[in-house]
Amino acid sequence: MARNPGGGGTPRGPNDPPDGGDGPTRGGRGGGSRSVDAAQAETHAEAVAGRPGRSGTPAADGGTTPDAGRGTTPDASSGPPWPVADGVRGLPGGVDALLPPHDRHSISGAKSGEIKGDNTVYLRGYEGAGREDVQGIADGRATWDEKTGLYTINGRTYRIEDTGRAFPVEGVGMEKLDRNEYAALQQWVRAEGDLSRAPQLSHAPRFVNNPELVDKAKQIYDGTWKP
Repeated sequence: MARNPGGGGTPRGPNDPPDGGDGPTRGGRGGGSRSVDAAQAETHAEAVAGRPGRSGTPAADGGTTPDAGRGTTPDASSGPPWPVADGVRGLPGGVDALLPPHDRHSISGAKSGEIKGDNTVYLRGYEGAGREDVQGIADGRATWDEKTGLYTINGRTYRIEDTGRAFPVEGVGMEKLDRNEYAALQQWVRAEGDLSRAPQLSHAPRFVNNPELVDKAKQIYDGTWKP
């Protein structure tokens, strides 16, 4: 099937909530429960097992700039949340610590993730990138764009919400999905990739009328999608 041209023009499903970021949806600061952050920590630990420690290249200010790519192993002993270093600019008022992206931005998290207008997902092999990047933002190692208010680090761009939680916008190892694409991915994850266990993919109009997005979601689930 052909690759879906993407965009947000596909209609939302009857049960889809309004567009929005990852603000508080489950109660508590940062829009996620402690169990969500614990699950992210476990997923990250598995993703980076056996990888080398943090590395970088010399920066102009004498510090280090992380090498771009799939990421290195961050020290999670201090968070999340990660305290913001002095001198970090552009954060919403009152934010003094940062939280990693919500679990719905991972493939496994799509299983129960809320379907919204903006659904950036980390591809296979980049499961720990979000936590690592946000730590870097908190440490002052990201580039802040005063015009857009976005932070760029390791080839990925983030928005920091009023809660201190980072929202992945775009970049290396990420894929932006519209409502229907994310909904299709959710079906594949719940069915563990078995079409016979995902009858909606063969019957629901949002999928039947857009077979290319069902195929794209399957490739993302399988880890074969090439942006």
